[in-house]
Amino acid sequence: MLDFNNPYLGAQEKKDLLQYEVSAEYREEKKRMAEAGCPYSSPSYWVLSVREFMELTKASTSLDTLFKGELNENLYHPAYQVLLMEHDRVEAGEWDNFYQRFAPVGYQNVCVIGINGWIEGEVPKSHEEIAGGEYKGHINRPTWEEYGEQLKDYEESAYWSEQGEGFFPIGIWDIPINELNAYETKRVWKRTYYFSSYFELLMEEEMKQLKKHMVKRVLKKAKASNKGFSNKSKKKVKKNKKKGGKK
Repeated sequence: MLDFNNPYLGAQEKKDLLQYEVSAEYREEKKRMAEAGCPYSSPSYWVLSVREFMELTKASTSLDTLFKGELNENLYHPAYQVLLMEHDRVEAGEWDNFYQRFAPVGYQNVCVIGINGWIEGEVPKSHEEIAGGEYKGHINRPTWEEYGEQLKDYEESAYWSEQGEGFFPIGIWDIPINELNAYETKRVWKRTYYFSSYFELLMEEEMKQLKKHMVKRVLKKAKASNKGFSNKSKKKVKKNKKKGGKK
């Protein structure tokens, strides 16, 4: 039985657990998707322009979480669209399972998916929705012949345009909820499993980068200590350019 008085359960988690408890259809759906290799889903997503998302990445730097950083403005055409797929949401004051603390500031963790142009309609729920002919959405995808001159200055947009992919992975970000709320009208409430593999891929890459970063910090700290420097040195550690456009 779900205990709504549990102080370690956030609003998003309670909602999901309650739906799982009362909906046999939802339980069956999650089981079927997991068996198909899509264990991760998003209950909603935001459709923004790259330009709008850039502003949110600037806001992400105010957080003391791991998944933050400004988007490199030279990688993606600012008029193209991106999807911000909802994952863990932690409201201010709620228990944060990832950081094992009560969150001082509310944030939304999102898996950012690039669109090779602009989407018309909704994102597919799953691969089976496409296979079954139920998906009615469409990507307005300019051809390289038409837009090549405009795209050539944007490395990632140019690459994916030449590849002909409709969607592609960019990265994982934590966005302050108070900043993201300004785009609530661009939020689509539809649970989708379609980008489960992208989420796994990006999270795996983020964890690899984090491990490398931590090892470097430990080695530098040890080296400084051996030379007699204080471990409170203010020397900044240069951040590695992340896969998907962060730096």
